[in-house]
This record gives sequence, structure tokens and C-alpha cells, in this order.
Amino acid sequence: MSVITHVDVLARYNQKAKDYCGGFDPYNMKSEKKPLPRNVGYFDVYNYCIGKDSAFTHDSFRAYKSLQTFQYFENGWVQSIDCKKITTGFIIVSKVKHSFRLSWKALRCWVAIDSNGIILTAHCECMAGLGEVCTHVGAVLFVLEAWNRKSTEIDRAESISCTDVLAKWLVPKLKEVIMASVADICWNPVPEVVTHDSVDNTSIAITDPDPEDVAYYSLNDT
Repeated sequence: MSVITHVDVLARYNQKAKDYCGGFDPYNMKSEKKPLPRNVGYFDVYNYCIGKDSAFTHDSFRAYKSLQTFQYFENGWVQSIDCKKITTGFIIVSKVKHSFRLSWKALRCWVAIDSNGIILTAHCECMAGLGEVCTHVGAVLFVLEAWNRKSTEIDRAESISCTDVLAKWLVPKLKEVIMASVADICWNPVPEVVTHDSVDNTSIAITDPDPEDVAYYSLNDT
């Protein structure tokens, strides 16, 4: 196995900046706060962390531990994330907490993604990050994967018509419903109708429901 020297790492970093970042160092690029890409799926994360070849060893990363970093994302280890739009895709720059030194300053890492959602390369300030895949990079990738799923759910919800969901019925705002015979109940759609029971003269009020009080019922339950 060849020894990776400082010169090799620096040359590789400069090459990544040239090939995937438009020739700019992502750490020096101005913050743009662009919307995150919405096409990074789980298989894109898997293909990068497991199947992509290392530029140093020319073997697959096989960084299976990186696939467990979804918990890092869920626990809020990704403190900030910024998206920069370039001609060929996106540059994601983020700050992630240390794995075992939570009181230390957050690490900076960046990920290059093309316009199709394919993860091209990554870098992190931690020791393992020099190899272009680590737990911190994995946490950032799962942020993008989660954003993809959330965006898909929102789009699907907005595209659903009223005939694609269960029937919606308005629930009256009455706290108590008093029994009465059908003949004594007025079924006209008026704001308020008051009838009187012929036996004990008890008032029965039927009011329009409050629009805020909406419940959802399945047709199978009726």
C-alpha cells in the first residue's frame, strides 16, 4: 500500500476544486443560501459511500459506517448547511459536530453534486475526511436525502385532488346532542333553527358547524 503524503492530499484537493467546483475552493466561496437540490436519493448516498472508487487507493470506499450516520442527522449534529449553485451542479458547505469531541468547534465539510443528483466528491476537515468519505460527510448526505423525501411528500400532497382522499365531513360544534323525533327536527340549511319538543318544551338547537372543526372519516366507517 502506498503512503499518502501531504503533497498527494494537496494535489488531490486542488484537482477536486478544478474538476467539480469551477476552479474555486468551496471554503472560500461566498455564501448564497440557494435552495438545496431535491434529487439526492438514498441510492445516490449508497453508491457514493460504498461503490465509488478512492482517488488514492483506486478501490471502492466501502465506508459502511457512513450509512449509519443518519442518526447524526436526526440528533442535530449538522449545525448549518449552505448551498452554492454552479454551472455543473451544486456545492454544499456544512458545519458538523465532532464524532467524539462535542465541545470542540464544528468541522467544516463540503460536497459536490451534479445537476442529476449524483454525488461527485466530498471533503472534510477531520482526518478521515481527507479520504473524501467520513461520518460527517455522511451526515450531510443524509440531510440532502431527507430533503429529497420531504420535498417529494409535499409535492405529492399538493397534487392530490379531492377525489383522491377519504371523504371529509364537517362535525357540528355542539357539545351535547339532545334526542328528538325526526318530525321535530328541521333539516333546512339555515344558520340556526330552534324547535320545541312537544312533551317537555326542551329547546333543541341545530347550528352550522364551525369551519375549524373538521374531522376525517373513512367511507368504510359509515
